[in-house]
Order: sequence, then C-alpha cells, then structure tokens
Amino acid sequence: MSSVTDRDDRDLEAELESAGAGQIGIPVDAICVGCGRTRVKRADLEEIGQNPQIDPTTLEATELTSFKHVC
Repeated sequence: MSSVTDRDDRDLEAELESAGAGQIGIPVDAICVGCGRTRVKRADLEEIGQNPQIDPTTLEATELTSFKHVC
C-alpha cells in the first residue's frame, strides 16, 4: 500500500490515523507553538476561523488555514 506524502516527506495518512489527530473535524496542518512541529490534526470549523454553521464540503482548500496548538 502506498502512503500519501507531501513535499516534506511527511506521511499524511499515518498522521491523520494517529490518535493525536483526533476523531472529529476537518484535517488541517497544526503547528505546535512549543516545538514547531507541523502535523495533521482534526479541527472544528471555529478553530480554523470558519462559520460553524456552513457545510464543510463547500469549503475550498484555500479557505482552510493551519492553526497553532501545543503538543
């Protein structure tokens, strides 16, 4: 089975399947304010600056931003 990786050779599928990514929300890049590591994490619409009432399937990728968190 082939994994999806990005330009930094991150294994995005493995990051998304990890317990740290969470179970509910839209997958986005989360940047740790402590260590600076970027990883996939699920976030709700409010956490990424979107109206929580909208249908997430209507969002464009350019409307989704990364957010900062602590590992």
